[in-house]
Amino acid sequence: MLPRTVRPAVLWLPLWACLACTTGRVALDDTGFEGRKDWLSAVFHRSRSEIGGMSLSHVLRLAPNVVVRDPRGAGWGVYRELPEGGTCEVTVSLNGARMARNITSGDWTVDFLVRPEDLDGVELHVGPEGPHPDEGCGELLLWSRTLAKAVAARFRGRVMGNVWGEGVEQVTGVRLDPGGRLISLDENRAFVFSDVLPGFYQVVIQTSGGTVGRGSVRVFAYADSRIDVRIEPRR
Repeated sequence: MLPRTVRPAVLWLPLWACLACTTGRVALDDTGFEGRKDWLSAVFHRSRSEIGGMSLSHVLRLAPNVVVRDPRGAGWGVYRELPEGGTCEVTVSLNGARMARNITSGDWTVDFLVRPEDLDGVELHVGPEGPHPDEGCGELLLWSRTLAKAVAARFRGRVMGNVWGEGVEQVTGVRLDPGGRLISLDENRAFVFSDVLPGFYQVVIQTSGGTVGRGSVRVFAYADSRIDVRIEPRR
């Protein structure tokens, strides 16, 4: 069966909530940042060494078809020019949490989100194959070393499903690749992999005699991706 993605409510944080948790350091290696550089959805990707201490608004001027304007309402004034003309406003996330600007915050611009010296990474994703499903205009992901790891840790999804077919009682484990995480089926022949970074994965069904089934699954942040895997008939 084809994998299905169930999208729960997305984590949104007002700015004051993130400013209240500025302890610890987020390691980019823990967020999957570097691996997303080659994603088809990544239209812009810059690491700390490439940013070179520039302010966020200056960095965004390097992004193709991106315009920074004075913010309005809950948005941060980051827009993308559309091929057919006009613009749309990009969603902004900081360390994996989507940020809503307080409408009473006056002239707070996108530069207020993170200081230049704390900006570790910037990535802009456009289209349905980004870290979040079905983003209409695009999403700007910002990574800052000053925010708590607990925030970035939520930038994960889950893989769940069932194994079925002849010989399912002989299954010894379910493996998630890449990574090689191995778990057992529960009494309902179900499996759940938690804390999975966004990306493409293979679910591999194993017995003592080797691999008996596999399937591909796409994982998004803040979402459960379901895939039911059938044991391959013996030849």
